[in-house]
Amino acid sequence: MFKFPGLGGYHPQPGARVGDVAPDFTLPDAGGKPVSLKELLGERPLVLAFFPRANTPVCTAQMCSLRDADSELARRAHVLGISYSDPATMRRFSDKLHLPMTLLCDTEKRVARLYGVYGFLAPARVTFILDRQGVIRAVIERVTASSHAAQVLKALDDAGL
Repeated sequence: MFKFPGLGGYHPQPGARVGDVAPDFTLPDAGGKPVSLKELLGERPLVLAFFPRANTPVCTAQMCSLRDADSELARRAHVLGISYSDPATMRRFSDKLHLPMTLLCDTEKRVARLYGVYGFLAPARVTFILDRQGVIRAVIERVTASSHAAQVLKALDDAGL
């Protein structure tokens, strides 16, 4: 049986790993404004939460978990949600769910490839924790959507961030 990334689970690929400097990128946010990783470094650690697609049940649970823990997460890190969805779709998703995090649109699938989470239909549901200098300090490969915020907070704790 063949398994394809993005079609039934995460299958590790060459890409960013713990200890690496996170690959820089610029992607449009839900409003179409370009957001650069390097411009966000320095103030707080970063959480890069890849999710398959806006407005799907499991992705909604994942983003709502992060939203519901925003008071604690926002003190400790800047959260970025990244998927292949286009800006208009991401804006509707964000508005509907009142999501406080920045949502980025990897419509060309470049960033997913850089981070090793590329899937033909959708990126793998994987989260990277970066320190203030942009070094990857943790990777959450087995994301539990409904309790993702707890996973992120534990990863921040374990990394001393």
